[in-house]
Amino acid sequence: MRTWHRGFIAYSMLTFAVIFIYFFAVHASTLTVGNNAEFARIQDAVDAAKSGDSVEVTNGTYFENVNIVKPITLKAIGKPVVDARGSYSAITLSADGISLIGFNFTNSSGIGIMVKSNNNLISDNVAKKSSIGIWLETCSNNTVLRNIVFKNRESGISLQRSNTNTLMSNKAEGNGDTGIELEESDDNNVMENIVWNNSNDGIELKGAINNTLKLNHAQENKDGICLEEGSKNNNVSNNDVIYNHIDGILIRGSMGNAISGNEISGNFNAMFLESSNENILKENNITNNVDGIHLNYYCRGNKIYQNNLVNSSDYNAYDESSNNQWYNGTTGNHYSDFDMPGKGCTDANGNGICDSAYIIPGSQNRDKFALISWNRL
Repeated sequence: MRTWHRGFIAYSMLTFAVIFIYFFAVHASTLTVGNNAEFARIQDAVDAAKSGDSVEVTNGTYFENVNIVKPITLKAIGKPVVDARGSYSAITLSADGISLIGFNFTNSSGIGIMVKSNNNLISDNVAKKSSIGIWLETCSNNTVLRNIVFKNRESGISLQRSNTNTLMSNKAEGNGDTGIELEESDDNNVMENIVWNNSNDGIELKGAINNTLKLNHAQENKDGICLEEGSKNNNVSNNDVIYNHIDGILIRGSMGNAISGNEISGNFNAMFLESSNENILKENNITNNVDGIHLNYYCRGNKIYQNNLVNSSDYNAYDESSNNQWYNGTTGNHYSDFDMPGKGCTDANGNGICDSAYIIPGSQNRDKFALISWNRL
């Protein structure tokens, strides 16, 4: 009887849930905004909408500061412009479960798209000519997808104390400071974004923990990717980091990060570590920079192995400290200035490892297992 009773209760709850979802799906409404539509102003339609409703906005320019306080879908038809006229935020998401799709937000004195809630979708928007294009503050589980943020006075996309969000396939270009910034924000996924020609860093982490930066393209920024101010245990992998003006990847005052599988080319320093400890740098393809990997005197306990360090105009590797390890116990790195007998490397037993150690300029540190050639594992 008890088993039957529990099954009946579960079945009843499932039936109620289906009826509940069906009821709200059937009774959800679509409100329209634009010329000859139900509403002339976006805010009026948003205020009239009920939870679960959609508001569709047709082409035009809307001089408004929109605030959404209920879970609705706000969707553009065409590419309508929301112009904040130099005041506040163009739009604020103040409730959980909002979808914001397809708008052009501009001319905010502060934030183009302000997100202060959870579980929202922000996709296919343009946010420009504000202080910050998209700002997430103390919120989680948001998806920021395929947006374009450019010519903002500070950052393109900024996360402040916000965790477990996904930033994917966005383009941050020509912003006055950073393309994408994570400050005191943990467990976020930053993937497949393009950060190009930003005045400071392409992607910057400050005091950020356990984030994944993967498959991003960072080009022609001051620094391509920067981890600083105690950022730790982040995974920076398989990014293209090219032609940045100073550092491809900068690690400053940070520890325990894994930097692997990146393509780093055409920068001044491919990777520069400053006062940073116990990071792992492995399997990166580092070519045609001024310096390859450079560690300053205050770096300790970093492990650098299985990297391809090729054709740097000054140094393929430079280590001012003797307290870092340039191999993993069996495998070191490949250096284009030390990969054949004429450059100092012989391999009598044919195991692919040079018979003598490669001396790292700067502190006479040694790579005991320098490689004759390189294949990414």
